[in-house]
Order: sequence, then C-alpha cells, then structure tokens
Amino acid sequence: MSNQLIEAQRYEIYLGLKRKWSLTKIAGEIGFATSTVSREVKRNTKTNGEYVWKHAQTMCDARKHGLEGNHRKPPELWWRIDYLIIEKDWSPGQIAGVLCKEGMHICKQTIYNHVHADTTGKLVPHMPHELK
Repeated sequence: MSNQLIEAQRYEIYLGLKRKWSLTKIAGEIGFATSTVSREVKRNTKTNGEYVWKHAQTMCDARKHGLEGNHRKPPELWWRIDYLIIEKDWSPGQIAGVLCKEGMHICKQTIYNHVHADTTGKLVPHMPHELK
C-alpha cells in the first residue's frame, strides 16, 4: 500500500468530517493511521478552518518538488559556478552571495561540496588556500 494519500482518500476524509465522524473512524475507513489523517487535516485546512478535499489536493501538488532528482541543481548552474571559480577566482561565499541576489539560492557549502567532488582537479587551485 502507498504511504501517501491520493485524491480519493482526501475526498473520503472530507466526507467523514462533514458527517462529523471522529478522525479514528475516518482513518479506519481509508486504511491509514489516525495520526496521518490528523496531520492531513491540520496541514491542508483552509484559512477559515474548513477542510476541502480539492483544496487539500492542490496544496499537496504545490508542495511537490519541481526539479528532478529532488533538489538537484541544473547543469547550467554548475557550469556557471565553475566559470566563476576558474576565470574570476571567486570564493564559494562570493558566488553564493551573487547568485542569491539573482534569485538562485545555493549555500556556499554546496559549492564547496561540488569542488571536493570535482575529479578533474581544475577547481581546487582556484580556491582560497587551495582548500588547505
């Protein structure tokens, strides 16, 4: 069985709440733990306090990650970071600051991890103190 609620199950939660059923009874009907139903209702309730299944599904879809591979950064970004390190001799902190001002949030530790993972050895000589 899947560990995530689907749209039909959210509809069942909605109907159960309209019928004034307890969360335990609703959970038994859809085959999930009571804590799962409780979390679902708390997380996806509208600002007026009403749980609506369609709104809950929309919120769930909006929370899904947009990039493939979880939070994987696009290859173009890594190409640009490599350019800034090699050609401009910028530190990871400087690169992270400039990219943040442009709307791309990446922390300097992620850039350091990229430099450590570089097998070509081109990036390390351009790092402050050559990573020593």
